[in-house]
Formats: sequence, structure tokens, C-alpha cells
Amino acid sequence: AEVPVRVRALVTARPTATARTEVDVNGSLAFRAHGEDLPFVIQRRVTTGFGMVSLTREARIERVRQTRRGLTATAYLNPWTKIHRLSFSCEAITLQGEPTETPTPLRDLADGVQMRALPNILSVHRAPGHPQRIRVHRQQSMFLMHVFGERGDWVHAEWSDTLHQVRGWVRRRDLRRHDGSHGWGTTGGHGTPGCLPMGRIVAPGWHEGAATIDPGTEVYTAADGPAWAEVTGGKFGVRWQDEAEFAQIIEAQDVDEGDSCGLHHAWVRRDAVHPN
Repeated sequence: AEVPVRVRALVTARPTATARTEVDVNGSLAFRAHGEDLPFVIQRRVTTGFGMVSLTREARIERVRQTRRGLTATAYLNPWTKIHRLSFSCEAITLQGEPTETPTPLRDLADGVQMRALPNILSVHRAPGHPQRIRVHRQQSMFLMHVFGERGDWVHAEWSDTLHQVRGWVRRRDLRRHDGSHGWGTTGGHGTPGCLPMGRIVAPGWHEGAATIDPGTEVYTAADGPAWAEVTGGKFGVRWQDEAEFAQIIEAQDVDEGDSCGLHHAWVRRDAVHPN
């Protein structure tokens, strides 16, 4: 059964080689599901990009993909700057939820010549001419780096915003001296719309209110539809009609279908429902 839902429960996510992520949900309703390009975050500070990139959970993570060696993802250093195909362990990334770490600011940059990147896609190498590199993509923004050393046609440079860091070797021709300062902004999290309360006007013969449902009860897409989940416990908002064999779950504490925190495709047998 295909029921699009939004969950705020304990989940186990398994990224695949495509945009699809397999998910096991274990909340007030238990079920298996899948999603496309779900919102992932870094659990704690991590070093990636052949040791040249340091990130915290403040970095936005997109396009998480499973590979033979773990996961790859696109990380946004800020709203205008991103790095594709960074490698992560499976333990380093989780679905977006409560923070597991308060990021510790990085050290202040030491004195160095401040330079600005010229290309929109800047190649940063592990060592001068080394094949291991990352590519920093910037869009209509200034990417400033501090230069700490030189070796022939290469310079050792670093970018940092106190939370994230990129450090490696860049071709001299890709940088120009910059005079003045440039500050980076940060983005906040995404808000979650509030739920509409129960207590709406219902037709005669219908009832609506809080209830508990027997654990193990199967949840169906409709009164005559296929099962897609199982009740594990908790309190629900339920609507039912006199003499009907099935009742509709209209609210669950950690699952909804994306509009006003409601459920529209969640039906259970009426005898398993116990109004409070």
C-alpha cells in the first residue's frame, strides 16, 4: 500500500544507490516505508574529503547515496557553497531530528594572506598535483581563503566559518589577493507547522476524540483497503460512526500525511478502539 506520511518517530534509515531511502518506523504505528531524498544531518563533527573538510551538523546534507564503502553526499558549507560526493561512514549521518552534539567552534584562522577564489568550481587537492581532490561549487558568492604556504605553482590555503573548514592545496592561478572583509551568514532550521486540534464539528452519528488502540492492531488504507502499518501503542485522535466496523485514525503523535498533521488513510477495526 502507498500512503505518503511524515514521521516524527524512531526510524531506521537505509540509503540506497539512488534517491530512494528505505525506512523502518517504530513509533505509535510500526511500518516499513521509503522516501525520496530524505533530509539527513551529520550526527557530530566529521572529517571527510580525503582529510581536507571538517563539517558539523549545521552543514546541510543532500543526495545521500549508498556505495560499497559507505555513503556519499553533497554538503553545503553555506547557502551558496557546496561540495559534491563527500564520503561518510554509515554511523556519521542520520535522518534529521534532535541534535546529538552542540558544535564546538574551530580555532580562529592564523595570520595569512587573504585570497579570493576565481573559478565557480574550485579544485582543492590533498597535496600539490595529488589526484585526490574535492571540488567546491560556489554560486554568486565570494569564497575567501587564507594562504599559509607556497610550493611552486601551488598554495596551501584554508577556508573556515568557525564551524566548517576546507584546507588543502590550490593552484596559484585560481586565487587573487583580496582586500577587505567578508562575512558569512548562517541558515536556521526548518519550522514544523502546528497540528490542528481535534474538536471540529462532526455530522450526526459520528464521533471524534482521543482514544487508545490495542497494540498489534493492523492499520488499513481504507475500511476495505490493504494493511500498511501496525499499532504499537500511544494515544490517537480517532473518528468513528455508530454501528460501523471500522474507525479512522485522524491524528497520531508521530506520523502524519503532511497537511495539518492529519492522517487520511489510517483505518482500524472499531472493536480495537477505546475512547478516553
